[in-house]
Amino acid sequence: MIQFLKISALTLLTHSLVAMDYERQLITGILAGDLQLVQEALDNGATGDGGAMPALHAAAGLGKDAIIELLIDRGSKTNLENTHWPSPLLQAVFGGHVSTVKLLLKLSLDDRLPFTGDTPLHLAAQTGDSNMLSALLQLGFKPNVLNRYFVTPLEIAVRNNQAEAVDILLAAGASPCFYPELKQGKDALQYAQQQEANLRLYSLNECSLRKNKQIQQSLKRFLSLKTH
Repeated sequence: MIQFLKISALTLLTHSLVAMDYERQLITGILAGDLQLVQEALDNGATGDGGAMPALHAAAGLGKDAIIELLIDRGSKTNLENTHWPSPLLQAVFGGHVSTVKLLLKLSLDDRLPFTGDTPLHLAAQTGDSNMLSALLQLGFKPNVLNRYFVTPLEIAVRNNQAEAVDILLAAGASPCFYPELKQGKDALQYAQQQEANLRLYSLNECSLRKNKQIQQSLKRFLSLKTH
């Protein structure tokens, strides 16, 4: 009986090591952009859903569209999140991969950071990625979208001194004084006045939208939806 247990333990350990090797091969294939290597690892049982960096996150962050499609076809968890990495969609935004973002958006993935509620547009404004910003706006993201702290992408851009991002958002209809009286903290105009981050924004000294009742009602509807 003891000998049988030893053999079984050794067999399990061997299988475990082999499985770990294929998981490593999967990540190696993704980093190298080697579709064949990735497919071989998947054929031998690798999933890529465990570890510090899930396979789909790695592929999204590197903009490996063909590998992403293969991983999803093989059942990779599309909205898997952990304490170190946001969703694959947001990884693609951080990486500046527009085609990957378009691919992942087709899957209706969660497009907000879990704690702040930042959208891809907030993240692109933070990094100042003008190509990503323009692409997201063309895809239908609203320039005045709010995160959980009622902060707009324009405010994020101003805080990070991303002047080109500010211009893009203003041209798309972003308001420099969006709902300032209904949230704590400063609006984009106040940040610009303090930091002089962008002269065009600094010159906007009227916030007529503050008194726009229709916009106030829209915000109330937004808050009502978020609390149900």
